[in-house]
Amino acid sequence: MKEMMKRASVLVLVLVLAAGSLSSAIPIQPKADDSTEYIQFLLNLVDTYYVNETTDEELLEGAYKGIFEQLDPHSVYFTPEEYARFNEDSDGTFGGIGISVSKDKESDYIKIVSPIEDTPGDRAGLRSNDLIVSVDGMSLKGMSLEESVNILRGEPGTTITLGIQRDGQSGILQVVITRELIVVKSVKYELLDNKIGFLRLTQFGESTADEALEALLILESKGMEKLIIDLRNNPGGRLDVVVDIADYLLEKDDNIVQIDYRAYPDILEKSGKDPKVILPMVVLVNEGSASASEILAGALQDNKAATVIGTQTFGKGTVQSLMPLSNGGGVKITVAEYFTADRNQVDKVGITPDIIVEDLSDVDIIELQSYAPMIENETNILGDRGLNVYGAQQRLVELGYEVAIDGMFGSQTLKALESFQRANGLDPSGQLDFFTRGALHEAIMDKMSDSQTDIILKEAIDFLIDGE
Repeated sequence: MKEMMKRASVLVLVLVLAAGSLSSAIPIQPKADDSTEYIQFLLNLVDTYYVNETTDEELLEGAYKGIFEQLDPHSVYFTPEEYARFNEDSDGTFGGIGISVSKDKESDYIKIVSPIEDTPGDRAGLRSNDLIVSVDGMSLKGMSLEESVNILRGEPGTTITLGIQRDGQSGILQVVITRELIVVKSVKYELLDNKIGFLRLTQFGESTADEALEALLILESKGMEKLIIDLRNNPGGRLDVVVDIADYLLEKDDNIVQIDYRAYPDILEKSGKDPKVILPMVVLVNEGSASASEILAGALQDNKAATVIGTQTFGKGTVQSLMPLSNGGGVKITVAEYFTADRNQVDKVGITPDIIVEDLSDVDIIELQSYAPMIENETNILGDRGLNVYGAQQRLVELGYEVAIDGMFGSQTLKALESFQRANGLDPSGQLDFFTRGALHEAIMDKMSDSQTDIILKEAIDFLIDGE
């Protein structure tokens, strides 16, 4: 009988081990009368029995984060350090790679909403809806949005390797990016041929409405007769700012956006004054156009004030409120859902363009991977050999310089490098330093971009010229 009991005990132990964990019963009986007491009970439980030492502060921070992780991907608890970094971002200057991201609950990875124009992420060919599955070989699966952003951040000049999962491509793309000090520009403009004004909005920041109005008035003073508003890869921003910009473009009393709150009365935002400009308009969008971009595109579309051209937008139709906390941290919580002027749903749907045109102007990341990454953190001189030299030679040949691609820094490479440095306003030192590597990368990106046609912009110009 004892032998049977012994065998049964062994069998139980084997089954427990096979399940992937080893457990042991301890005499703990949870007793608490309400949720507050239960939280204190759990803290005491961990403090007494957990194998490693912890602090109540660490556990409470985890509890606060856990509450918001049960909500939508846009609701977040910030520790004091994270809140300070978030406010730093809002000022428009920060260190990193230049992408707007969200947490993808389906995959449990980080999803790129859109790359910010003219940043390392944009130049490396990152795209909206790409999933970042790893950074420097470390998986991001299961990490919070804030933890992942902290990993993506770093000192300008340092490099990281992103593992990118992209729809329609098998395997994981490995993308090497050098971090920079990111300065977000919100408005660009120019007068194109045929008196067509071009207004590019990269985000909706605090000063964007004033900058946009100034740009519109300057373009009008130069004879602008038609207008293209480019919202591609604009991840959004402030609600009040996009309402102000819509006010410049819509007739008085036109609906702009409908906002449904839970805790407050619903709001219907209307244009409060006569438009600043009355012109035939086209709005350009793509899958990186999100949030406030969708509000503006939807308002102009629903009021027949503009024709929307491009691809289906991202589909982020919720409003967040930022609240500071007494501990120095803060929370960002979703407080409302918004709908277009005609009450069309935006969240998880997006804006459907009037004319659908696939954007073929993005530089394919595979083309960039045909070049060796220049990621060795050193300055190469005559007589050196290595990956940096090999990658520089590849790029120099593509740019028209005569040099052998062998990874050896010889006299031919020295001559070509000096010529490239002079042509690009650099010190012709003949050294392959950090700034020269960056200039080589920029030159290749410019050449690739010049070799392609901005299909959506061309369609918009043709549409305005034809007057259809």
